[in-house]
Amino acid sequence: MKMNMRITGGSKKGLTLFSPKGKHIRPSSDHIRQVIFNIIGHDLSKKKILDLFSGTGILGIEALSRSAEFACFVDNSSESLSLINRNIEKSGFKNRASIVKRDLTKRSSFRLKGKFDIVFIDPPYNTSLLKKALEMMPVKDLLSDDAIIVGRTSKRESLPSLINNMELLDMREYGDTKLWIYRYRRGEE
Repeated sequence: MKMNMRITGGSKKGLTLFSPKGKHIRPSSDHIRQVIFNIIGHDLSKKKILDLFSGTGILGIEALSRSAEFACFVDNSSESLSLINRNIEKSGFKNRASIVKRDLTKRSSFRLKGKFDIVFIDPPYNTSLLKKALEMMPVKDLLSDDAIIVGRTSKRESLPSLINNMELLDMREYGDTKLWIYRYRRGEE
């Protein structure tokens, strides 16, 4: 069954994007995205976004629709990268986005240019990849002070309240999904 994927807010609200054909790419539902943006805010002016394990690109594109300045999409799947590119073109955000192919199971993959204000991390469920990504992330090189990190796991996964100078602010459960909201605080690293 093919899922219709549409932008839920901002300048491109209602725009339908290209959806994955199979079940191996799992985009965030409209409801989950609305919850995320209710927590982090709807006006993302001047914010730089990092979308890790991007899949379809829907989280970063939704942020661009809500006035984010720039979004960097990172994934390792050729199918995902193609889908992200098509969705960025369709939404008209090509000049405010970059797409990077990286295997996010390797520490070297986190060498990216710029500091990011909001990071979305949406790895495959039940893989512990969210925790690994948070542990490997070179926070002082990648995150601005007070950056927000939004992760998604299955409800069976568990994370600590503090990882790599990122403090858990909120955790919410919706069906089989857990949302993890962390804030980065530059400290004694």
